[in-house]
Amino acid sequence: MPSLKMQLSLLTAGLMMISTAFADSSSSSWMTDYEAAMKTAREQQKPVLLHFHATWCGPCRSMEQQVLHTPEIKQLLGEDVIGVKIDSDKNPAIIKRFGIGALPSDLVIDPEGQVLYRGSGFKSKNSYLRVVTTSADKFVPKQLEMTLTPNEPAAEEEQPVLLGLEGFSPVVLLKERRWVEGKKKFLSEYKGMVYHLQSAEEQKLFESDPERYTPQLLECDPVEMYFADKAVRGSTQYGAYFDGKLFLFRNHENRETFKKSPLKFTATRHVLKSSDIVLQ
Repeated sequence: MPSLKMQLSLLTAGLMMISTAFADSSSSSWMTDYEAAMKTAREQQKPVLLHFHATWCGPCRSMEQQVLHTPEIKQLLGEDVIGVKIDSDKNPAIIKRFGIGALPSDLVIDPEGQVLYRGSGFKSKNSYLRVVTTSADKFVPKQLEMTLTPNEPAAEEEQPVLLGLEGFSPVVLLKERRWVEGKKKFLSEYKGMVYHLQSAEEQKLFESDPERYTPQLLECDPVEMYFADKAVRGSTQYGAYFDGKLFLFRNHENRETFKKSPLKFTATRHVLKSSDIVLQ
């Protein structure tokens, strides 16, 4: 029979193993199972931080030691994102899916796999916190669906809520022609789009006349709509003001086409809903 000292040692070791297991499964720890992380993200409606690394990668080891397990990063994982570390040698299919070509690489994606941020190379703790927090703020959680009782009539299908202007403030853009990110806590919804403002004052100003500040056609490309009859969202990279109103385009070519004959693309009126938009 083991001595009392040996029994206490075994008990202590067992408790340490149990404690470690709980820590690894907590929301403030890095996960290693991509599918499990995505399932958690969909359930909790949080974005996912993917960190791609390899054992032979020097910068990866530096981030592992200096950044990934700091208290600030752990708090970020517990509150804002679901973090999952992807070993590139063990997960070639995921590497191929996201087109990872350098290590370390980091992606922030929404629960459906849409990329909100992509970056590569070693990052300091402060830099890492900044890019991940900023990217996570772009994610707009879906409203939780309520289960209907058998006798309760089904509610009318809700329109999807989309993040407007990729999180940039529409008020600053119109007044100063500058791209400045708004804050998630100052948000306003208009026609199925959620816009982030910088302050309560901006929020009040926006809500007093949202049509003045929001892009035309629910941010859809007027050139695509004219030629293909499709409501395809434009990009903040390709914007143009015409007659004091903002239009967004898919690419540089469409913006140049619009500039040559803007009346051609703005004369026709369209009635759109957010559910009409083709997400690409």
